[in-house]
Amino acid sequence: MLKQGLTQSPEPHLDTLEQHLLRIKTDTDKINYLWNMVYVYQNLDMKKSIAYARVGFDLAKRNQNWTKAGDFLGYIGEDFTLAGQFDSAQTPLQQQYDLGKQHNNYRAMALSVYNRASIAQQQGNYVLAQQYSFESYKIAEEHSDTGIMVAACTNISSIYAMQRNFDKARDYAQNSIYLQKNRHSGKRYPNDLSAICEELLGVCYREQKVHDSALKYFDMAWQYYRSKDNESGMAMIYTQQSAVYDGTDPRALDYALKAQAIWDKVSPESLYSINNLATIGMIYFALARSETPGLWKGLAASKTQLVRMATDALQRSVALSRKLKMQAIVMENADSLAKMEAYQGNYKEAYELSQEHTRLADTIYSQDTKNKIAEIEKQHDIDLRDKQLQIDHLEISNQKKIRWLLISGLSLLFIAMLVITWQSRQRKKINQQLSQLNRELDAAGKIKTKFFAILNHDLRRPMGNFINLLHLVQHRPGLLKEGGAEENARKISMAAEGLLETMDDLLLWTKGQMENFKPEIRRVPVARLFEDLQKNFPAIEPVALTFEQEPGMTILTDENYCQTILRNLTNNALLALGQTPNGIIAWKAWKDADKTYLRITDNGPGATPEQLQALFDGASPVGVRNGLGLHVVRDMAKAVGGKVSAKAAPDGGLEILLELKATIAEHIPV
Repeated sequence: MLKQGLTQSPEPHLDTLEQHLLRIKTDTDKINYLWNMVYVYQNLDMKKSIAYARVGFDLAKRNQNWTKAGDFLGYIGEDFTLAGQFDSAQTPLQQQYDLGKQHNNYRAMALSVYNRASIAQQQGNYVLAQQYSFESYKIAEEHSDTGIMVAACTNISSIYAMQRNFDKARDYAQNSIYLQKNRHSGKRYPNDLSAICEELLGVCYREQKVHDSALKYFDMAWQYYRSKDNESGMAMIYTQQSAVYDGTDPRALDYALKAQAIWDKVSPESLYSINNLATIGMIYFALARSETPGLWKGLAASKTQLVRMATDALQRSVALSRKLKMQAIVMENADSLAKMEAYQGNYKEAYELSQEHTRLADTIYSQDTKNKIAEIEKQHDIDLRDKQLQIDHLEISNQKKIRWLLISGLSLLFIAMLVITWQSRQRKKINQQLSQLNRELDAAGKIKTKFFAILNHDLRRPMGNFINLLHLVQHRPGLLKEGGAEENARKISMAAEGLLETMDDLLLWTKGQMENFKPEIRRVPVARLFEDLQKNFPAIEPVALTFEQEPGMTILTDENYCQTILRNLTNNALLALGQTPNGIIAWKAWKDADKTYLRITDNGPGATPEQLQALFDGASPVGVRNGLGLHVVRDMAKAVGGKVSAKAAPDGGLEILLELKATIAEHIPV
């Protein structure tokens, strides 16, 4: 039999199943839980399994869950079949088929046909059983359902085994195992169907007298059933193992009695139970005819008692098989019972049983039956070939269509590639132009930023001096008189001239630099740079500004850049000395080897590392009130190939050193 879901449900504790069912609220959860209960009880209590399956069917039908409704019907059919009630099984299986057809559920149809094949097989109608099996396989194959294909192959193998065509039986059993392995990445997949196939392979090898292989496959199946605590499965294998040994071998009776103890408990009228009873009968009969029956371990019985035990077992087997209309079993057991009756001198009963055996054998094993079964397989092969021819024809037709589609597609692809290539080149040109424009725009933005920063920074100090003098003239003229009117007037005039000159220099310089903001390196006299500082920073008490240089010394630099650097450093020193009495700012220029140096020192309060950060870190923040300051010094020193460093002066205050190259051959980055 094939489980309807082809899955193995967990087996919860039986004493909690019904209690838990009462606590479930939703119909969907109840349906799923009933499904598990049916599976669990199928191997333990057939009546409860059928009862719960009927409840599940009604609930699924009410909720229009047609898939589960069909599966519950299939379970009811399986339960009746396992109980040997074949007529009762036919109705739910037919309902399952009709429901599947009505709702386009091919799986329900295939399962229904498969289980009806099992019934026909047990009733000895092998032609009908094989028809149903191949029909089930065909439905599953059309929908690529490997699970049902495996089950159908297993059924076909079983029917060939009963027809004693063991080569065919072995082929289909191995094909079933192959399909399962292919479905599970080439590995052995232990489940009910694989165990049945292993049992069938054991039967084939046993009947062909290859007992080692038979026992190996029987043991594989038994190990699986034991791992699942499946007593019925274990009993099936015990029955098969019993038949491996000769009737006088103690192992034959041991296995048969183990099996029957289980069958009498779980399913006394099943096919395996009936066969096992016949096996026990024949073992007792073989023992009765042996010379030393007392040598059997644990068995103390006379020949007469053994004959009686054998007769009882065989008569019970024949009666059950007749009741359940298992014609093949009736045939085999009638022959065994006929031998028993003849041994006891009951020749009339023996003759009648022998006649019954012959009649059934002529029906079951007749050449006509074999031909019909062969014809079914042949027709199946023809159908497969016809289907393959149709598939091949469609494939050829599709290949032609695909070929023209590929040609058309390749042509379109070639045209598309040409268009894409042309567009890519155009985009590349446009992107290059945009990149150039962006670079120019970015450079222009930086130039503008530097221009306004320099303008703000260099004009702040002279403008402040000039405004301070004007305030003195306006508000404290007396102070100017005390210091000498002419001298004060001269200072105002110098401040104004210095401011005007600074503005002129800046405007002329920036006008020239706006076209190309790059330094022009040339030799510049240091004296001219210091004179520029004296003009921009006239003597303002109480700060003294001093200059020291080697006579005639020149440096390699851009004059405008260098003036801007010196102005910024001087201006920063003046700001730092605002609260320092007797402030001194000293500039010194000298040459050492291949480098020239310009140094400014003051005796102010010095500076913290955070205040000097702008000299070394381009990411340091820019103050709004004081302009760029040290940022300008850093950037312009780098532009003319110089390097700026700062440290505390020996006598207090701050020392800033500008280091420049002394030779024109040095590379100067921009």
